[in-house]
Amino acid sequence: MDKSTIIEVPGDRQENNELLGNRQENSELKEALRQGDEAARLAAVGRLGARRDWVALEMLRGALMTDPAERIRSRVVSLLGAMNDLTAMEPLTVALNDPSEEIRLQAVAAMSRFGDPWIIGPLGTRLGDGAEAVRLAVIRALGGIDDPGAVEPLRQACLDPAEEVRAAALSALEAKGISSRPVPADDRETGTGCCE
Repeated sequence: MDKSTIIEVPGDRQENNELLGNRQENSELKEALRQGDEAARLAAVGRLGARRDWVALEMLRGALMTDPAERIRSRVVSLLGAMNDLTAMEPLTVALNDPSEEIRLQAVAAMSRFGDPWIIGPLGTRLGDGAEAVRLAVIRALGGIDDPGAVEPLRQACLDPAEEVRAAALSALEAKGISSRPVPADDRETGTGCCE
């Protein structure tokens, strides 16, 4: 290969190493996540959470998708939420589909701290969650987003079969200055909206 065809990545070597992470450390952490016992996987997740490079985020995302231990997945969500960085949002959307209700609740709480309109879509998908507590958390998160895009999912939540969820949706809409009325049970079945 001719040296003239090698493309240099902008920035100095130290900056590039910080972005990519240490290759040796990456290999060790990947191995710990793949084959380690729960304590080793938990330690690896902690080390990855202390880093803020894209390789660490991808490994944390992988742990969310594949680790059988709820404790590990919970720690990953906690670390991603503490990053307070929008780059953590995509891995957090993975946690919204976790089989554990607790993990889904943690993911909603972590995403709501960002308050960014980007979370409206991913959170809106959880309004059909089988757990009422998750649906309530989503409504609280959507109610805290100052963006008109949050209104339609809240209107849809007015059709929820659970009275507490419908009441929370109505309250969130009223807090946004949208006049609302409760939906009679017959209208809920036909899909009639809750707001006038």
